[in-house]
Amino acid sequence: MASQNHVKYELLERLKTHGNLSDKTIEEVKYCLVASDYFCLDDHREGPIGYGQKHYRQDGSEHTLEDVPLKNIVENIGSWIEKDIPEDRRIDVFEKVMAGLPGRKKTPKWTRRAVNPHEKPSTPFSVSRAAPRAVKSNTKLIETLVSVAGLKEEADNIRAQIIYLDAIGDDRRKPELCYGENPSVRGGRLGRDHTLEDVPNHYVRDRLMDYIDTKLEGNKQERARKAVFPDLNADERIDYSILIMRQRNYEKALKDMEVEMRYITGSRRSQSERETIYLSHQIAAFGEIDENISLKHRPGSGHNSNEIMSGSVIRPGLAPFPSETKLDLGRDIDWDCDQIRAMIKLFTFPGEWTVDDFRLALSRSITRSQLTVFLEKQGPKGGSNLLVYQLAWKFFKTRELLEIPYYDRLGGALEGAGRNSQPKQAKAKEDSKPTQHAMTTRSKARNAEAQT
Repeated sequence: MASQNHVKYELLERLKTHGNLSDKTIEEVKYCLVASDYFCLDDHREGPIGYGQKHYRQDGSEHTLEDVPLKNIVENIGSWIEKDIPEDRRIDVFEKVMAGLPGRKKTPKWTRRAVNPHEKPSTPFSVSRAAPRAVKSNTKLIETLVSVAGLKEEADNIRAQIIYLDAIGDDRRKPELCYGENPSVRGGRLGRDHTLEDVPNHYVRDRLMDYIDTKLEGNKQERARKAVFPDLNADERIDYSILIMRQRNYEKALKDMEVEMRYITGSRRSQSERETIYLSHQIAAFGEIDENISLKHRPGSGHNSNEIMSGSVIRPGLAPFPSETKLDLGRDIDWDCDQIRAMIKLFTFPGEWTVDDFRLALSRSITRSQLTVFLEKQGPKGGSNLLVYQLAWKFFKTRELLEIPYYDRLGGALEGAGRNSQPKQAKAKEDSKPTQHAMTTRSKARNAEAQT
């Protein structure tokens, strides 16, 4: 208890130092901490207690700061920082006050630094080239377009759409676009209602250029560009328009890929542009695979190596079950490379397993790009020297011997899947019931990503 009391007073001292607060303010904070806890007690004395007065329980004992649970003090100090410290200093003050706090597990949502996907200009023309005092504000840019294009009735919607698009970016702080007489945006990446003032000026310019190119008739476009972007000459406005068009096409292509990306990563989203590029390459590789080829066994396609798979073939994200490890797969690989590529595609597009689930079951050391290299090969021997081929054959061979279907798309199964042999399949299902430890392992495995 003594050590906790020391921590309580240390927190107040830090708050005073890093928050630049007076002794009087700290005393007020201390009083509020005690008062808020006191009135939650079952044996408090009813009635108001003025500032500076002491708090007594019904048995006559005084309720002091030392009686207030440390977790309540931490929570209330955090709330006080959020409410009374200026926004530009709030996170810094909170981190310095709470640094090294024993048992600290959670931080308030407002301490997360805001995601800003539009922080950097997307083109050389996005930032106005006008003199500082001549730069059109966000409001002025929209008003100019509305005036020159006769869009008075669309003005509020244009403004709200731009605010909403800028508010997106943090899945934990999703905005809501509220339509009506005065459209507005509730919530967003900043952790509060988003406003036009929050939107970077260069992003407003980008969105207005996009609106001009996609919503206005051809004979009105150049007139609108000239009015909204007087800082650019005619050639620069055309170049700006082309760059925004390319950006629009790129973003559309990304949206079109989102469904296919889910087959690879599941619910996990791409974390960077680099990862998105790797994903697009893998999607393209799957697109070139012919999944309609014959999958009858072709003995002599290769020799089984001594490599061991990392995961189970029964349930994604789990370690192999005893029923898997006891199997003798033999020395002869009896599916060629093209067949294995087709089987991977059939198994994961779509299926219970994502491509990443499958890859990590083969080996934690196999990266997404290494799998893609194998998928891009062609021919029965294309990729036969790669570890992916060896382990993928073991994966499907193990499922065949366990008599678990290779895949289940629209109720169909590959030849040799053994759907009619119930005993082994039932045993595999019984083995696959995960323990709590296994479920934790599976969760970790789904988050494990080799992004190179």
